[in-house]
Amino acid sequence: IEVLRTHELLQIAKDNVAVHKKYLSQIDEKVKAGVGRSSDYKQTLARYENALSIQFLAEQNYDNAVSSFERILPGNLGAADLEKPSVGNIPANDLESLVKVAMENHPKITVSHSDIEVATAALKRSDAPFYPKVDIKAEAYWNKNVHGVSTGEPSLSPYEEDSGYNALVVLSYNIFNGFADKANKEASRHRLLNKNSTLADARRYIRAYTEIAWQTLESTKQQLVHLDNTIKSSGETVADYEKEHELGRRSIIDLLNIELEYNSAKNRKVTAEYDRLIAYYQILAYTGKILEEMNITVE
Repeated sequence: IEVLRTHELLQIAKDNVAVHKKYLSQIDEKVKAGVGRSSDYKQTLARYENALSIQFLAEQNYDNAVSSFERILPGNLGAADLEKPSVGNIPANDLESLVKVAMENHPKITVSHSDIEVATAALKRSDAPFYPKVDIKAEAYWNKNVHGVSTGEPSLSPYEEDSGYNALVVLSYNIFNGFADKANKEASRHRLLNKNSTLADARRYIRAYTEIAWQTLESTKQQLVHLDNTIKSSGETVADYEKEHELGRRSIIDLLNIELEYNSAKNRKVTAEYDRLIAYYQILAYTGKILEEMNITVE
């Protein structure tokens, strides 16, 4: 998104330089012909130089964006290799429903719940040393002719048998363990409190930034409507000013002023479009729906 955004701003900056260069050439011809004012030429030159500086800054921003992109996806890629995304489906139609989805699906919330379950189990387990331990031991034995002596009784088994069963109950109680068990229980309680605090912080964070993303999405939607109208009106005004300039009713400075307004509106539109895209993907990320929406399966 940043590569595409800076590229569009660079193109607008280049167009702006071309317009200033055209007007600078026109007023230069008038000054040399003796029908133009030197002050107008100097002012136009200053604006042309400023437009050039803005173009160089836009080129730097674009190059920086490409370099940052290569850190994520290595390769010689630029804006020409990318496709501009668009705002797709939103998991909910209002803010509260969106926050609810985020609370249920955000990975950090899920992980925090699991951590709390583990910490709760550890706290319960830390109570074990405070209770007695009971072991039951049972055995059975069957011995036949272990002494090698016959009974001599025909009606009985010719071999002496010695079989039986026994059981033993062992009760052990650790009366004192140097406060180690108590310390372990306190540590387990602290870990549980820490996990609950982490969950509460995650909920506040996700709620806040889901709200910000939603507000940005809604705000930029309204901005774009008015910016489109502004660009349309400014473009028509530029055309009218050019005709009036040919008739001698408008000066070069008038043309530069309306061009500046037109250029500013185009810049604001690009910024609003990409702010809206970023807000859209932020909403998908906070609600845990970004992989699903992008049809990505993690194996």
